[in-house]
Amino acid sequence: MTVASGGEVAGVDIRYRGDRGHVVSGSVSDGGKSLSSYAWRNITLTNTVNGAVQSDAYFIHRGESGAKFAIYGVADGEYEITARWVLDANEEVFASTSRRVVVKGADVGGVELKLSPMGSIAGKFALEAMPGVCESKRKWSIEEALLALRYEAKPREATQARSQTIVNGLSEKGEFTAYNLTANHYFLEPRLPNENWYVKAITAPASTSTPGRAARSSLQADIARNGITLKTGEKVAGVTVTIADGASGMSGKVVPATEGARPPARLRIHLVPAEAGNANDVLRYAEAFSRNDGAFSLSNIAPGKYWLIARAAPDEEMSDNSPAPIAWDANERAKLRHEAMAAKNEIELQPCGRMKDYVLRFDR
Repeated sequence: MTVASGGEVAGVDIRYRGDRGHVVSGSVSDGGKSLSSYAWRNITLTNTVNGAVQSDAYFIHRGESGAKFAIYGVADGEYEITARWVLDANEEVFASTSRRVVVKGADVGGVELKLSPMGSIAGKFALEAMPGVCESKRKWSIEEALLALRYEAKPREATQARSQTIVNGLSEKGEFTAYNLTANHYFLEPRLPNENWYVKAITAPASTSTPGRAARSSLQADIARNGITLKTGEKVAGVTVTIADGASGMSGKVVPATEGARPPARLRIHLVPAEAGNANDVLRYAEAFSRNDGAFSLSNIAPGKYWLIARAAPDEEMSDNSPAPIAWDANERAKLRHEAMAAKNEIELQPCGRMKDYVLRFDR
């Protein structure tokens, strides 16, 4: 329904279905540990088909290492159920892995949810100490940047949006901490407020993401390319996102190579580094989707030589507003580079340059 400012809406009738529904019940445990004298637990039941939350119930317990739960009035369907436990003053969060529940004409009992501590990733954005290369109408602050953490979604997760978490609480010094993370493999996506900046590197001490390897101060892990594998309850620190001034950008339009032909409804535009030394530098790859009229734009690009190529977006990407960058996958990155090299659409982006009205011909 639509409610205008100061207006009223009448005639909103709610019909009670009258179905009895079913009960989903079970227990929540913390593995035998005593977490807190006071804490609240949250049990969430989510429909796996449409992503709708069927129930979001809260239970408060005192001095118990485990607890029973029951969710009433559940209709037939497939669900995922998870539990969260927040300690006093939100000091720490424990969560369970999701369990699949199928309700079909009967109650479902004996669902066991085991809580585990959640992890975190901390670090900082570092702007290279150098005079401003590009002219700017205003002074930008590093704390205006955002950081998206994208994790590997499970096959049953309904939407790509569920596989991202946004960190928008950078300090004045550019420091950040992403809390309440489950065990998974994460990639970092910095989002910069200034079009004159670009991400030069994302690193961390090698021992952070390479278990069993001796820590050396001179050794750095390439987080941009490899990501971070976070274990249950692990707290990773020392991640550095290096930002440089002098970014380039470009805009243009995709047109069919054959007159009268119609390109696919959605195209994915890729910038691929032409220099051999940057072949595996994930941060030198960039991509964007074209609009309905074929127009596209790319910003916050490191200066250099590139190949430009357009690809038809697969069907699964048509409904996804933010698919994972292709360059994150080593095999797909190699295929993309081979394809771009063969297309021979080479361009050179200058520091602080803005290439406009580029015409990219699509002939597939």
